Amino acid sequence: MAQKITTDEKILNAFSKLLEENGYTETTTKKIAQAAGVNESTLFRHFKDKEQLVKELVQKYMSDIDTVNAGFIPSGDIVTDLMRVADLYNHFVEAHKALFLIGMRDSFQFPKLKEMIIQLPMKLKKILVFWMTEMKHSGEINGLVNIEITATNYITLILGHALIQNIYTDTGLDISQVDFVQKNVRDFAEHLK
Repeated sequence: MAQKITTDEKILNAFSKLLEENGYTETTTKKIAQAAGVNESTLFRHFKDKEQLVKELVQKYMSDIDTVNAGFIPSGDIVTDLMRVADLYNHFVEAHKALFLIGMRDSFQFPKLKEMIIQLPMKLKKILVFWMTEMKHSGEINGLVNIEITATNYITLILGHALIQNIYTDTGLDISQVDFVQKNVRDFAEHLK
């Protein structure tokens, strides 16, 4: 039997889709309510404003990061592990691109958006620092590697690629995920040994 979607989920799904298509400013509460198939007053009973909707999406996506992390079991090979992380993160950005896109488009105009959205890559960094520290202790990563800087560099590499894949398609800047992982991520990981 199919699970019934809640009103909150309908509203959040509509909000996410509209953010992706229109950006934060053009996504009005009226459009959200209409796309969710609810009255605007229902939207306001469930969510105070668009800012609260963003907070809810961030929390939902943070939970998704935890789920992905819980299922990640290191193989013992830094190259294999970082290639897998790159694939997982690319799929994550693709599935949650609404927030990443408004982070790119609207965070300068709405600093509170930036504060909320930055939590996603910061959570990934925290997870990477944990796993890379474990790998450093096990000898998988060279003892001289600065884990904090390496985690930040890695996030910049994979987030940059994921954003280009989703924003600047067919421009010559986009590299297939397979080529990106096989060449760039592999080279990055090899330098950590």
